[in-house]
Amino acid sequence: MSSVWPFEAVLFDMDGTLVDTEPVWRVAEAELMHGFGAEWTAEDQDLAMGGSATRVTTYMADKVAASGGQRPDPEILVDMFDRVMLRMFAESPPELKPGTPELLVQVASSGLPTALVSSSPRRLMTAILGGIGDDWFDVTVAAEDVDHHKPDPLPYLRAAELLGVDPARCVVIEDSRPGVESAAAAGAFVIAVQELTVIAPGPRSVVVDSLIGVDLARIASWYRGPS
Repeated sequence: MSSVWPFEAVLFDMDGTLVDTEPVWRVAEAELMHGFGAEWTAEDQDLAMGGSATRVTTYMADKVAASGGQRPDPEILVDMFDRVMLRMFAESPPELKPGTPELLVQVASSGLPTALVSSSPRRLMTAILGGIGDDWFDVTVAAEDVDHHKPDPLPYLRAAELLGVDPARCVVIEDSRPGVESAAAAGAFVIAVQELTVIAPGPRSVVVDSLIGVDLARIASWYRGPS
């Protein structure tokens, strides 16, 4: 444990937490579904938020079938979806969300171990890191690195294992219900950024509207260690 901070590491979600990619996901999902003659609603977007590519494309395939179309192979949809996202990232690279640059700089200078934990495929993670910098994190965990995805705890357990820290003494910063559930199930303390969806606080979590003004001192004041 750090002699300065009461937690051992800080783990970040990517989409919607560090970078404002959720609108890009929404446009890409709607574009892909339109190609199959199906509509993509705000309710669909809410259900898909924070999910792995496999879970989201399986949902898409079922929706196409329910709309009267021929059900596409979800694995083919994953590849199609990735291509749409990579094209959109190339046209308009994602930027760090307000408050995140300052927090990343402080965490990096603190010496605390860091991880980026995402349900996105690694090629999308690589594209985003190419825009925001790939030296903020000691380890990264992408969709291909685990057999089970958020809300399963495995992604955060894997990140803690790679860092050599106790998952119960990690702080996780998330923005979706599946991500919060994943981190909580791993035993971590969670900071939930509530922006596009309603997230209820838990025994070892706090809910904030944004990361503006959130620094290590504030996180330490919120932090509750494992019982």
